[in-house]
Amino acid sequence: MTEDKKTVAQKRRYRVVDVQSAKQIADAWLEQIDLVNVVDFGLPEVDDRYLSR
Repeated sequence: MTEDKKTVAQKRRYRVVDVQSAKQIADAWLEQIDLVNVVDFGLPEVDDRYLSR
């Protein structure tokens, strides 16, 4: 990807640049505190609207 086509997050070299990287970081953290398979990732706006009833 050329320099002018990079996202702001990529230009600033953030660790979290997309949903996949956020989930990987969260999974690693959850594994460290023994909470693997306790949390599911989903779309919060969908979960709040349809699953919290």
